[in-house]
Amino acid sequence: MTRREEWERFKTFSFSTKVQYVYDNYLAQLIVGGMILIGVTIIGLSLWGRFHPDEGVAIGVIDYDGFMERLEEVDEEVSIGTYQGETYEMLESGEGQNVLYALAAQISTEDLDALVAGPDTILFLQRESDDFFLDLASVYTQEELDALEGRLLYKESENGNRYPVAIDITDSSVFSGGNTGNGIYFAYAVTTDKQEQLRAWVDKVIARQG
Repeated sequence: MTRREEWERFKTFSFSTKVQYVYDNYLAQLIVGGMILIGVTIIGLSLWGRFHPDEGVAIGVIDYDGFMERLEEVDEEVSIGTYQGETYEMLESGEGQNVLYALAAQISTEDLDALVAGPDTILFLQRESDDFFLDLASVYTQEELDALEGRLLYKESENGNRYPVAIDITDSSVFSGGNTGNGIYFAYAVTTDKQEQLRAWVDKVIARQG
């Protein structure tokens, strides 16, 4: 039977018969075709993401969500999101386990570029090198780190070496008049590819004095 004859015969079938006919004769082809379609879609999305990168920058806030609106005013192109009411004490006690999982997931999927939090929170999250946050030596030159020395928060690596993991931004006027606890720090998420935008944002925050 030719393809044309098969098609003419197929058109005379009832709907249920057509479904059964396709299932009996073309199931393997449909599966292969579906797999090819999925593969093409994945490749297409990957290429689109590569040539049309997401320029949005997302910064999370823990310990100091009361400053969210002020932080949003620094740069309208930077999105600020808070883990409402979450604090170091809650994370350390285990009450914030869901937030811990959410942070890990957002960083692993590159949906979170940086975190603003207290020093205890940052050191608690950074249990190992490149766990949640970047070593600042991969973002700044040694000369730039020397200039930031008074602002740097250090973490000790598994090998006993100290490395800078966050920048103190507490003295910015963004936080004036509010409760800044034992300090407000900024850390780069280990998966972020928005380092230049984040550096510019930190510079703007620090520049707001008085």
